[in-house]
Amino acid sequence: MFNPAANLHAIWRVLANDPEILRLLELENAPPAEVRKRITQRMDWYDIPQGHRRLNIFYVPSRRARVDIMSQEMVEINCHTPIDASHDAWEVLGRAVKLLNGRLFNGIHKLHFEGQLGELPTTSGYFCAGARFSWFGVK
Repeated sequence: MFNPAANLHAIWRVLANDPEILRLLELENAPPAEVRKRITQRMDWYDIPQGHRRLNIFYVPSRRARVDIMSQEMVEINCHTPIDASHDAWEVLGRAVKLLNGRLFNGIHKLHFEGQLGELPTTSGYFCAGARFSWFGVK
């Protein structure tokens, strides 16, 4: 069953509760409201406060599957860091792959790492790297 909000939130919960990701995003001991602002469930990089880091989790277009009743759902995760901390963006993505690849969530979906996207557009003075994950769902 396709439940976009529940699926995104399940992925968000795994990443937002990982101590290593929080450390790399400089969110250790941050209040929950700050974590929610900097680990988002949408593509959001236009208003990153100077010096902050952001992790975005969002849907990209689904793909058709060989079986008509199924589709391949796709989620992108990208990490924005100040340009001098670009290595941390790659570290966050590496940690996300370890946490998410092969993980069963919402009791029915198994996430698969589809690959890294390389360097992506971001705001001036920042670096962004991304990765995509997929699972098969019933239409």
